Amino acid sequence: MNLKSNIARYSLILSFVWLFLYFDSSSGSQEEVPVSPHDVSSLSNQGDKGTASMTGLEVRSEPPGALWYLDGEFMGTTPGHKSEVTPESHRVDMKMIGYRDWKDLIQVRVGEKQVVEARLIPDSTTASMPSAMPIDMPKVSIVDQIKGSKFEFVYIPPGTFLMGSPPDEEDRSSLETQHEVTLTKGFYLQTTEVTLFQWKSFLNAMPHLLSKDWWDDAPVGVSWDDCCKFINKLNESVGSKRYRLPTEAEWEYACRSGGIGRRYCYGNDDRVLGEYAWFEANSGTETPLVGKKKPNAWGLYDMHGNVHEWVEDWYGDYPEGSVTDPTGPSSGTARVYRGGSWRNSARRLRCARRGFALQAYRSGRIGFRLARDVTVP
Repeated sequence: MNLKSNIARYSLILSFVWLFLYFDSSSGSQEEVPVSPHDVSSLSNQGDKGTASMTGLEVRSEPPGALWYLDGEFMGTTPGHKSEVTPESHRVDMKMIGYRDWKDLIQVRVGEKQVVEARLIPDSTTASMPSAMPIDMPKVSIVDQIKGSKFEFVYIPPGTFLMGSPPDEEDRSSLETQHEVTLTKGFYLQTTEVTLFQWKSFLNAMPHLLSKDWWDDAPVGVSWDDCCKFINKLNESVGSKRYRLPTEAEWEYACRSGGIGRRYCYGNDDRVLGEYAWFEANSGTETPLVGKKKPNAWGLYDMHGNVHEWVEDWYGDYPEGSVTDPTGPSSGTARVYRGGSWRNSARRLRCARRGFALQAYRSGRIGFRLARDVTVP
């Protein structure tokens, strides 16, 4: 009897010792995750601890504006965050033109907010595409003189950007599904909308709602079909198919200066919009002249406001996945216009805002600007 009591007593003691050792080892600091051997500086910082099984992840880069991916899935541009991440190992990638691709393996722990920071290393040979370009990037421009009219263009480099609007953007619509777009070819885009003077140099017919006494530097108001007639005349004059309308993706990419900004070309503050755009708050009762407000970072004027701008695409729903050099649906019933007009409120001037109308519809509030292919002489 005494022997059985002693055995039970020793077993109970050994159980308590095992439990103590187990909890003592599991409550200590976990093993550090080694930093990947890249020529970058990265930090994975711990935040306040919680009790939830999911945790948050914040991602930053220097310079900001890089595309970032979590476990191979595109998440957006830096700085960015994901509110719910499972507590395990995850791979974070960042890409930005002019910089080496960055990647690292991070360990997300239960209840801890994780912060990942990367200092990107310049590399002129990188194949990554941009989500944004520096505000002070060199501007490559050309001027075409045709039949007494001057057309000025700036070069738009190839790149990758996030088209559409995020779910939390104020005033967004269901037509603006956010998706990744890669443009593999650079192109030129006219610095202003086509003006009445330029129009009269090639077509005798007056555009909509304009009299012979209207200012030559005012943007024309035309239908999509009218745009095609003008472009055909222009191409006949130079003997090639050099000029065209931009695609919808090209237009938004150029408006965002390759990704800079979110709601507008410069950022999100509505109070600054009047420095860049003519709209209902500052335009008065007449169509304003072109090029009188600040340009965006790539030297393009009136991408917000003044007149809407026709683009090449038929209207249709955006894809939900990543696409390369999209041109929209192969057919449709309406064409897309972008940018907002001088009679619109600020929310209709957002980068992602879309409009559409029958291609024969003519309005004094819808104009266009020319795209010029690099490879066509």
